[in-house]
Amino acid sequence: ALRVPDPVEHDLQVRRLDRASAGHGGAVQHGVDERRLDLDRLVEPAERADFWSEHIGSYQSRMGYRYGRTDDFRGETIRQRTGTYQLVRFRSDGIEYSRTARQIREDPDGDYRLLLPLTGRIVLRQDGREARLTPGTGTLVSFTSPFQCLQDPSTQAFVLTIPARELDGP
Repeated sequence: ALRVPDPVEHDLQVRRLDRASAGHGGAVQHGVDERRLDLDRLVEPAERADFWSEHIGSYQSRMGYRYGRTDDFRGETIRQRTGTYQLVRFRSDGIEYSRTARQIREDPDGDYRLLLPLTGRIVLRQDGREARLTPGTGTLVSFTSPFQCLQDPSTQAFVLTIPARELDGP
């Protein structure tokens, strides 16, 4: 049986940051939960792909994962989250993420993701369209429609989760 380290135990740098809100005279505090994971340091090479699937699954809705290589996958995440938003900066080897109609039915998620690559290239296919993202470009991804997201090796990007009510209105 595969032993996957407990993410809470091994995120190592889990902390709660309380920052005074700019523009509010420092009176309002916003709690930001930050978690960092360096897969290369924490998990044995042969177990990294499985651990990455579990790790990303704890941050995002159910998806499929297809790895360019499973014997020594490398990746890193930094997640910052408030009660409303989640920002994940990630770096990893080449991978394909997908979300099927079945996954959407079984794990509904109406929130949007703003995908912004910092390095590398990401190809997103959804609703009969294809977006080729490079640094300086981005796209809004809906988790209510099936998609395929292909990522080049050593891509670094931001994924910002935006609640649907922020874009769709009340």
